[in-house]
Amino acid sequence: MDKKALSAISISAFAMIGLVFVLWKIHADNHEFWITLLITGGGAASGWLVGFLASPVHNEREKFEIYAKLIASGVSVYLIARLEPTLGKIFNDGALLTNELYGTRFIAYFISLIVSAISMYVFRMYLLNKIRSKTELPRQP
Repeated sequence: MDKKALSAISISAFAMIGLVFVLWKIHADNHEFWITLLITGGGAASGWLVGFLASPVHNEREKFEIYAKLIASGVSVYLIARLEPTLGKIFNDGALLTNELYGTRFIAYFISLIVSAISMYVFRMYLLNKIRSKTELPRQP
């Protein structure tokens, strides 16, 4: 196996463990830690999907283009519908800007999204291709 790819995935795993530890320390005895952890898990799942779609192998390219268009249109419509009330709270009274818990959740979501996307991309582009080339798995039509 490729040592560079494995080390990149290991660093990603340690980054996620570190993120969870920092979130636990920030929340102390607060029951909202679990909600923040759930939001962070949503970021990791979103990042996994982004990394998966960003690294098609062999015959997946055509299918992934269709999936990416469908997901992008669905997500954009959903975000527009959900973003309007949030933007109203941000710009009208600034409630979301002054609450540090929301900022922490926002940062945790995007950190987990980026780390997961990079990990999935590295796995699919480097490790999976190297494994397939060594074992010569038959390609699907």
